[in-house]
This record gives sequence, C-alpha cells and structure tokens, in this order.
Amino acid sequence: MKNAKRKIIFILSLLILTVASIITTYNLYHEYEENERRLSEAQTNVLRTYNETLKDSISFYHSRAEANLRSPGVMDAFRKKDHDKLYELIRPRWGVMQRENPWLIVMQFHNADGTSLLRLHRPGVYGDRIADQRPMVAYAHKSEQSVSGFEEGRQGLAFRILIPAFDRGVYIGSVEFGISAPYFTDKIRRFAGYESFFFVNKDALGKFGRVGKAIEVGVYRGVEIETNYRSLIEKYAMTHHTLENGFLSHMNLTYEINVLKVNNYIAKPIGAIMFLRATDDFKTHVRHMIIATGIIALVLIAIIGLIVDRVYTYVTFKMSFQERYSQMILDSVPSPVIVTDGEHLVAANNSFLGYLHYDNVEAFKK
Repeated sequence: MKNAKRKIIFILSLLILTVASIITTYNLYHEYEENERRLSEAQTNVLRTYNETLKDSISFYHSRAEANLRSPGVMDAFRKKDHDKLYELIRPRWGVMQRENPWLIVMQFHNADGTSLLRLHRPGVYGDRIADQRPMVAYAHKSEQSVSGFEEGRQGLAFRILIPAFDRGVYIGSVEFGISAPYFTDKIRRFAGYESFFFVNKDALGKFGRVGKAIEVGVYRGVEIETNYRSLIEKYAMTHHTLENGFLSHMNLTYEINVLKVNNYIAKPIGAIMFLRATDDFKTHVRHMIIATGIIALVLIAIIGLIVDRVYTYVTFKMSFQERYSQMILDSVPSPVIVTDGEHLVAANNSFLGYLHYDNVEAFKK
C-alpha cells in the first residue's frame, strides 16, 4: 500500500511539474514577444517623432528663408555682398526667430564663392572661406539646391538647413539655419515619452570638434547629456563598446535603452540618438516568473501529497475494519472454516487454526 501511495504521489507531482513547465515556457515566450514588440514600437515612435520634427523644421525654415529674402532691400544687399546693410535689415527678424525657437543657434548668409557674408549669431565674423571648412556648405554651393542634415560648425553640432538664393535665375548664395541637437531630443521626450541624447561619431566632428564634457561610447561622443543622467550614461559607456539596444540597471531602477542612427546631409551615418526610460527588466521578470511558478508547483505537490495520504489512510482504515468484521463472523462459526481464492488460502477461523495448532494464517502458510 505504501509503495502504491508513493507511486501515485510521484506521478501526480511529475504531472504538476510538467504542466507548470509548459505554462511557464508559454508565458515566457509570450512575454519575450511582448518585450520585442514594445521595443519595436518604441523605435517606431521615436523614429516617427524624429522624422516629423526634421520635416517640420525643414519646411518651417524654408518659409522663413523665403520671407527674409522677399523682405525689401534684402536681396539687393545680398547680391551686392553688403554685410552692414544686410545685418541692419535682418537683425530684427533674427530676434523674432530666436524667440520662436530658443534652440535656433545659427543664421548665416553664404556667398556663392564660398565665403561667409553674414553670421547673425556672430555678426563681427565674416569674409572667411567657410566652404573650405564645412563640406555641407561646399556641397550646397555645388548643387545649388536645398541641403539639410547634421554638421558641426563654430557653434557646435547642429541640424543645418541651407536654402539656395537666386536673383533673376542666378545663384548668389544660400541662407543657413542651424538648430541645436537638444531641440530634437527635447521633442522626443515631450512627444514620445523618452529621455534622449545625441551621440556624434568622432570621425564626423571635422575641423572644429568642440563637444564639452563628453561621454564616449566606442567611436561615439555624447552631446549635452543632462546632469541627472550622466552617471547612468557613464555606466553604460563602461559596459558597452558601441551604441546598441538593451537594458541597464542603475540606482535600483532598470532602464530600457534604444538607439536610433542618424545621417548627415548626404545620407551617411553621422551619429545616433539614444533614448531611454525606466522599465521592467525582462531578465528580472523571467527570474521572478520562474520562482513564482516553482513555489506554486511545490505548494500544489504538497497539497496533493496530503490529499493522497488522507485518502489512503481512510481507505486503509475501511479495509482494516472490513477485514476485522469478516474475521469476527468467521470466528463465530464453531466448525473449522477457510476462505480461498481457488488457489491460495485467504482467511481461516479460530476453530480451524486451533484444530491444527497454529496461531494465525501466516504461520499456517509457512
């Protein structure tokens, strides 16, 4: 009876563990797919916000450039390369545009010969051959088309938009607007819900290369990373040799980190935007799920073992009672009586055992 009880408990325990393993595996697979979906969705949301911000910025500053060039006297001063007159005409508009967008750090008029005619952000510096130092400017002059993309200059890294200026069909130069990189990360934070930071490839920094208090991850250098997140990004830099998606635990929180590569004006990679937010760590979630499932399985095994033990105790008691009752009936018969299954002796009364001088059936069988 005891062996049968152990066998039943073992089989039921094995069944419980098998079912628990199947359920856990299914849930983990589902959680993994959900985690991947969430990461993909985050990438899509940030990419959409980023692309829409680029598109809106390009469209907006095209209209601003056209409005400035149509302003009375501006095209004439531009054609004549009259720095002082152009500055006088554009300065009020420059103030308005800065109030519109505090992240606007550059407005510059470029002559077609590659020299700088007017920097609204630094009006005292002009006449230098800026096209020799900045490939994007040289490309704009060569193509005589609108050009946009991230490039570094004297004011640091910025998303720059160069709009060509034509006077009676003749190309006379271009108007440039430069928007600081944090403008785009701020948009991502407000519209996609992620904190984000711009990283630029060190090889793309060109002749200027001014990025203060930089945190480097492989060939990438962080730009204007907020103080609140510097320790987190520094920890990421110590554990990663390049920018990649993943999770990072820091200060009792787990952060979901994603990376979006960005291109320059000729669609070549120039850097990346890292965006992150606190989330549940998938590995920690998996560990908790396995532990919880294991505890539940052990509790069920204990309950099943207890139930089987109680059932066996009850059945054994019933069987013992039935055997004693049957034996009492046999012993009440004065004549010798035996019970067989056709081949073996099953039971005998006291008259039978006493007649043959045996104490019990087991002794008789021996």
